Amino acid sequence: MTSLPPADACAGCAARDVVIGDLLARVERLERLVSRNSGNSSMPPSADDLPGRQPPPGKPARKAGKRKPGKQQGAPGSHLAWSEDPDETVPHFPDGTCACGTALSGATDLGVTTSHQQVEIPLASAKVIQHDLHAVACGCGKVHQAARPVGVGAARVSYGPNLESVRNFVRGVVDRSVSAGHRGWP
Repeated sequence: MTSLPPADACAGCAARDVVIGDLLARVERLERLVSRNSGNSSMPPSADDLPGRQPPPGKPARKAGKRKPGKQQGAPGSHLAWSEDPDETVPHFPDGTCACGTALSGATDLGVTTSHQQVEIPLASAKVIQHDLHAVACGCGKVHQAARPVGVGAARVSYGPNLESVRNFVRGVVDRSVSAGHRGWP
């Protein structure tokens, strides 16, 4: 804050100096409030474009010669792969009755039409469960295919509900610990 010269000259000057001092303090506080943005305070980025606000300075561009973000060329990729030797195979047959009224449980098995694999995690290690969806032919000639079980993803290979739960739990713990500045478990 700017200092004022002494108010010895007149009686009203002291009162004037008090008012000017209060106004200078108010202007300083208002300037500080207006200069706040998402880069130097806890304000959300959406408040940066409010009238009178200055957005934070942009981040410097990536330097030339640095690696691009993401997987680097030549690095091994990772994905959910089809297992030729699943740990468990669960056959699924259509149930119910055909439109002609015949029960599908006695229909002719035409073999597996589609298979879906889930990488599931039991208590200690991951287990691959293959769900084979069979088709059957009714005596009338109509073909029925078993429905995909609830919890089995539409993709040919997916994570099971137990493994998905563990993944989400671990992701939540990591997110919490990173945001709180912790390392390891909370």
